[in-house]
Amino acid sequence: MMGMSLGSSCSSAPNNPDAVAPNPRNFKIIERRKYEHTTVLHVNYPNCTNYEGRKILVFKGIPLIEGELDPHFSEYDQSLIARFAPTEDGWIQANDYAFNYREAP
Repeated sequence: MMGMSLGSSCSSAPNNPDAVAPNPRNFKIIERRKYEHTTVLHVNYPNCTNYEGRKILVFKGIPLIEGELDPHFSEYDQSLIARFAPTEDGWIQANDYAFNYREAP
């Protein structure tokens, strides 16, 4: 499950990329849970159109949020380790995953 997207991702529309893609500088953290090795965030990206812009993200450690929070996996920043469907079930699954997360030796 690690590194697997179980939720949605907003893809850019060819004629208006800002219409659906989440803007990493325009977000609101709805809920946050911190565990020993991970943090789970329920985030709203108001400009993203699917799932009303909601994302459930799991990060290694505590994400450094300095005005920007990108909900996409990146080879440069590997702190995002999982995404889940932005539903009640997804929130439960994300927290179960985060609580039990251990880094590979």
